[in-house]
Amino acid sequence: MLGKNIAMDLISIADLPHFDDCCPDWRTLGFPENFTDLFAATRSPLLRYRTSDVLIFRNSDILAMAANPTAGNTPHDVALKQAAHETAGGQHDAVQRMLRSLVFTSNPPMHTPKRRVFMQALSPKSVAAMTTVADESANTLFGGMADGGTVDFMSDFCLPFTTRFWGAFLGLTEADIGSLLKLLPAISPLLYFSRTTDETDIGDGALGQYLERVCAAIDVALAHGRHPLIAALHEEFPAVAAIDPELDRFGVFCAANLFDGFHTVSIAIANTVYQLARHPFEQRRIHQDPALIPAAVTEALRLSNPLIISERHALADFEFRDVAIPRGTAIAMLWAAGNQDPEVHHTPSQYNLHRASRKEVTFGGGIHICPGRYVVRMLSNAVLTALVKRGISVQFAGDPPRWIAQSTVRELVHLPVTLSSI
Repeated sequence: MLGKNIAMDLISIADLPHFDDCCPDWRTLGFPENFTDLFAATRSPLLRYRTSDVLIFRNSDILAMAANPTAGNTPHDVALKQAAHETAGGQHDAVQRMLRSLVFTSNPPMHTPKRRVFMQALSPKSVAAMTTVADESANTLFGGMADGGTVDFMSDFCLPFTTRFWGAFLGLTEADIGSLLKLLPAISPLLYFSRTTDETDIGDGALGQYLERVCAAIDVALAHGRHPLIAALHEEFPAVAAIDPELDRFGVFCAANLFDGFHTVSIAIANTVYQLARHPFEQRRIHQDPALIPAAVTEALRLSNPLIISERHALADFEFRDVAIPRGTAIAMLWAAGNQDPEVHHTPSQYNLHRASRKEVTFGGGIHICPGRYVVRMLSNAVLTALVKRGISVQFAGDPPRWIAQSTVRELVHLPVTLSSI
């Protein structure tokens, strides 16, 4: 029973099987693509993670924990320490500013007002109005690629696509877009579990430039009143600033929370195309029946979840599945495993455009579910729609694609593909 005071007869986290024993190679090789071995290794509902934290990996438990208000977001100061961003010389300024602004590091009373800033601006109706820009951006980029040519789909298409898409709504100039295309890859290592000092320093510097450049564009767009998205976001911001007067300025707040719109959405699109290239028969099927495109996106992101793992934070003592979870415990949510739970998804590692079960946890769940989920789906749909309308097939080229190890996101190092007319 959730919310109950911890009793003496409950299971201690220290007595749980350790995640390292069930998934022994993850520290060196990164999280697996296929979680069959994890589910076969244990019947335990929860696992121990690190020394005294807990990991949730089963679909039903993830959904239940996501709906539990006692499992809040990891506060920004805790997240900063956990990510080892503090050094002998002090905290990395850009990372601190980013974490301080995020909806996903906020708990009551800040969480709801911060989240509300993005809810209406990124609602299904608002996102539907953005589709024309997405379609035009996708077709323009595909139009500039040679038939039969080989491209790195991540760097040559996905990042330019998302950057130009958001640029249209945030007032980014061509110079801004060019700079962001260089900065975003340098920021990516900040999402690694393990990184060098140079990667951290370079990432923090690039993140600072990203925040300032996007903030400056938003400030100009707000002053001129030509961008409805900026106006919609700004309408709700005073309620946030009233609760937290030390919050960074509006432009930085938006830039921080829209970072996933540039970076993680790029990963989602690349992963969607990766799954199509892996499954040429299903790729032909969506060319024959474009109505299958939304299913192709959903199934691809289920198998190649852009966000593999994130953490919640126990705001008070509580119990879950007979396990005592003390206040302050980090609760690792292994979303990618929940998307491959054999109790929910029959033949979970297979790519199936007609899968009956749709209990995906791709975008989280509960009150913390990703407010940008409609944008992710719309942009991914737009890319596949452009491929189908232009009669383009995608095949792997060169070395096999490989994932970045030791990252919280399922990100490809490169995605070399050949684009050919059908």
